[in-house]
This record gives sequence, structure tokens and C-alpha cells, in this order.
Amino acid sequence: MKKIESSRGLLTAVSVAHTLKHFQTGAMSIIYAVLLVDLDLSLGAIGIISATQNATAGYLQGASGFLTRYFPRRVIMGVGHAILGVTTLITGTANGLLELVGYRGAFGAAHSTHHPIGTSIISDGYSSDKRGKALGIHISAGHLGQAIAPILVAPLILFIGWRGALGILALPSIILGVGLFLLLGGSNPTRLEGNKKRVEMRPILQLFRQRNITVIVVAQMILMGGRGFALIATFFPIYMVQGLGFPLSTTGALFSIVSAGGIVAPLVFGPLSDRIGRKRVILISVALVTPITAGFLTFHDPLSLAVLLGLFGIFSFAVPPVLQSFLADVSDSTQRDMTFGLFFTLGFGIVSVWIPVFGFLIEAFGFGALFVGMIALQVAGGGIFALAKEKDASVSTRAERNRH
Repeated sequence: MKKIESSRGLLTAVSVAHTLKHFQTGAMSIIYAVLLVDLDLSLGAIGIISATQNATAGYLQGASGFLTRYFPRRVIMGVGHAILGVTTLITGTANGLLELVGYRGAFGAAHSTHHPIGTSIISDGYSSDKRGKALGIHISAGHLGQAIAPILVAPLILFIGWRGALGILALPSIILGVGLFLLLGGSNPTRLEGNKKRVEMRPILQLFRQRNITVIVVAQMILMGGRGFALIATFFPIYMVQGLGFPLSTTGALFSIVSAGGIVAPLVFGPLSDRIGRKRVILISVALVTPITAGFLTFHDPLSLAVLLGLFGIFSFAVPPVLQSFLADVSDSTQRDMTFGLFFTLGFGIVSVWIPVFGFLIEAFGFGALFVGMIALQVAGGGIFALAKEKDASVSTRAERNRH
């Protein structure tokens, strides 16, 4: 059976997988609002469930990046996506908090296999002058799944219930996982063989000795509390349903606008960063998203929220493809899986802290605390990222073209 080997084919396969993965997480954003009533859960409980999923999804990404040294990337990604489907299916059987924590924790563990490996596969296939565009396509594909999920899942829940909806969502992921296992090709420069293990093995902590990697990772951890999608997906729909009293249909439509911004932004700002530089694009985006976030404290009608959510989605989701491209530019290709594993582990893992913190702050002080906290973290994260030093693009591109 012929495997997918070309850069374009690999980008397509990994991006399709990203779309489906985010479709499932987008579906849970709507289902969480239903669980508040159906299973009589509190906001704090929803925060714990979401935090558990994000903890396993985040903290295990380092392990996924490390395992590519010993197992083919197709095996790890294929098995991971198949398990995503299985855990989505069994989530539909849950009847209480403990079951949901366990099932979503398992979902998060399977979720952890995609980002470090998928991002590395794409980064390895493109030189730095095209990498922003390629990673932008990958991230945009994820937001496409996130955007269409509320629109499709909300009416599905109304007709067959949230349990039935999860059952339907499970099958495509299982099929995709088998397909990735059998067909995903590509090189694996991080794989160790024979006596190379002693030469090429380097402790993860040594990555922190590189200034740019440290700055990027720390900035990412802080910004995930200010603009991270897991945080937004957990609390924005609940804010619209409970805080503003919007019906589920309106909430689904409005929340999809955020993800729609996430579709457009990577396709625009990824290629733009190839031209004018990664650092400039990130700092401008963070500077613009802060006053937009402040707008949520003042405007509460559907039309104003639609505009704010669209702008928030555009400038918030401009950051991930550019930040990941920046990290790929400054990292060694033989360490890229591990570097991205560290990046995603700490970046996504910290969300498991931010989510319950914000959940309890909202219960104590209201939804205004969510937006004030996000603004503070946006400012802090942008300030730290300003310390990063951009690599000479022309030198980097020539070196990579010689390798390719």
C-alpha cells in the first residue's frame, strides 16, 4: 500500500486530522452548556472536567514528541486519533462528574499525539520562507472543525440528545486513525537507530539553555490564559447562555464566529510572517486583541458581540501559526519533535491551571473577572515575547533549502 510522502500530501493528511480533532473539541463546547442542566453540574465541575482533559492533552505532548525517537510517527498519530474516537463514544455513556473526568482525561491523552508530531511533520517539509503559510493552513483547518461543530452539533443535540451526538462523532475519528496508521509516510529526522541513541539523545532540560526557546515557551504559557482556545471554548458559550441568557442556537452561531476568525487569521498572518517577520506579527496581534477583549466588558447585544467575537478570533488566532513557525525557525530539525513536545506540553498543560482558576473567579466575582484576567495575561505574555530574538531569515532559508 503506497504511503503519503510528498510535503503537500502530508500537509493535507495532517490538516484533515486536525479538522476532525477540533470538531470533536468544538462539539464539547456546546455539550458542556447542556451538561450544566442535564447532569446538574456546576461551573466549577465543568472547569474540572475541561481542566483534566487539557492537563492530559498538554502534559503528555512532551511524551508524544519523545516517543517519535523510538516509534514511527504514523503509529503514534494513527493510534492516537483512533483512541480519540473511542473516548468520544464512551463519553456519551457518562452519568456524573467522575465518569466525565475519567473519559475526558483519556480523550486528552489521545489528543496529545497530534500537535507536536503533526507540526514537526509539516515544519520538516517546508523551508522557513514557506513554513508560516504551511502551518497557517494546518491551524486554519483545526479552526474550521471548531467553527462548524457548534452549528452542526447544536441541532443534532436537539434531535437525538448529546449522547447520540457523541456516538455519531466517534466513528470518523476511528476510521481516520486507521488510515493514518496505514498510510502516513514522511521522514523522521528525530528517530534514533542503533548506536546513534547515545550520540543524539539530549535531555529535554537542555532546551531551556536556548534563550529563544525559553522565551517562546514562557510567553506561550502566559498567553494561553489570555487568548487560548481551550479557555475560550470552555467559558464563552457558558457566558452567553448563563450570563447573557442567549438560547443555545444563538450561542452556537455566535461562538462559531470566533472559530471563523481562527480559520481566516492563520491563512493571512502565517504567510505575512514569512514576509515581514514573525516577531512583528505576533506583537501587533497581541496589542490589538487586548482592547478587543476589553470590549466584552461593555457590549452585550448579539450584533456587537458578533463583531467583537470576529475580531477577537482574527487577532487572537493570528498568534499560534506564527509562534510555531518562530519556534521551528530557531530549533534544530533533529530536536524538533522534542522541542514542539515541550512547547505544547507546557503551553497546553498550563491551561489545566488557567481553566479552574477562571472558573472559580467567575463564580466568585462574575464573568467580568474572566475578561479582566485575560487582558492582564495578554499584556504580560506580549511583554515577555518581546524579549525574543528573530533568526536571520535569509541564512535560515538557504540552509534549509540545502537540506531539502
